[in-house]
Amino acid sequence: MRHALQQRGGGEALREPSLERAQALLKQSGYKNERVVFLHPADSALINPMALVVADRMKRAGFNIEVQTLDWATVAQRWLSRAPVEQGGWSVVPVIYTGFDMSEPLSNPGISYNCTGTAPWLYCDEALKPLLERFEAESDLEKRRAIVADINRRALANVNFPLTGQFSSPAVWRAELEGVIDFGFPVLWNIRRAAR
Repeated sequence: MRHALQQRGGGEALREPSLERAQALLKQSGYKNERVVFLHPADSALINPMALVVADRMKRAGFNIEVQTLDWATVAQRWLSRAPVEQGGWSVVPVIYTGFDMSEPLSNPGISYNCTGTAPWLYCDEALKPLLERFEAESDLEKRRAIVADINRRALANVNFPLTGQFSSPAVWRAELEGVIDFGFPVLWNIRRAAR
């Protein structure tokens, strides 16, 4: 993902991550040590390790993190809450999306719900709205790529939906299976047992 972001614009800050820079930017932001409720789904084999790293990095950057360790079902239910932190709300929920989900702005959950009020994270970046509208209306591929670079710059600068990393999961299957499509998520067609 880092390479793709750098090519499309806005990824310059991701080239050399720095905890010291994060600490300085947090101080510049006017953050006043407000409590940040981090919902940690410990029973998710995929999200748990990533969440532990993100919570630790946020603490080291200077956030006043309150990690609430829960099961994923409870996190998913709480994620829908729009209550303030003081009334059982949340600040951070780590989630995982595939590269396919994030392949373009209109399908990317971190961008496409901008100002709709229909997603749990409820962000609204007014400057992003005209960029998304231009992208949707444009049919020329090269012009769309230029708009995507602007969208990436804006989304990364405004930190609407921060990206915290990437990983790959190797796929395995039994030797007796043929026609398995090695893809980014399970594709359950075209598979047959090899003739014996």
